[in-house]
Amino acid sequence: MSNPHSLLSTLRQRKWHVSGDADDTTNTARLSEAFVDLDRDGDGVLSISEFAPLAKAVGADGADAVQEIFNQLDTHGNGVISESEFLAFSRQTLECDDLDGLGDDRGTRTR
Repeated sequence: MSNPHSLLSTLRQRKWHVSGDADDTTNTARLSEAFVDLDRDGDGVLSISEFAPLAKAVGADGADAVQEIFNQLDTHGNGVISESEFLAFSRQTLECDDLDGLGDDRGTRTR
């Protein structure tokens, strides 16, 4: 899979501004906004076609790579990514060290 930090990096660079330095409530709101924006048909889940542009933005090269990333987020295995799956993956990634990939801990979440 592409580096999971790439997903959050892409979310930060786009209008959603997700950050390891923001509080959990702010990030959850921003991630929820990102999910709604990605959910083009408004059915409350992301299909692979709705998720593909984000996966490609984080470096997925081709359908197999998109599917691999999609499968990692689709923890329920039902062929769609729910908002809770999207948020859980994103929060888990936010809690990792070196979120921004710059070799420091500015992206580290502390509890």
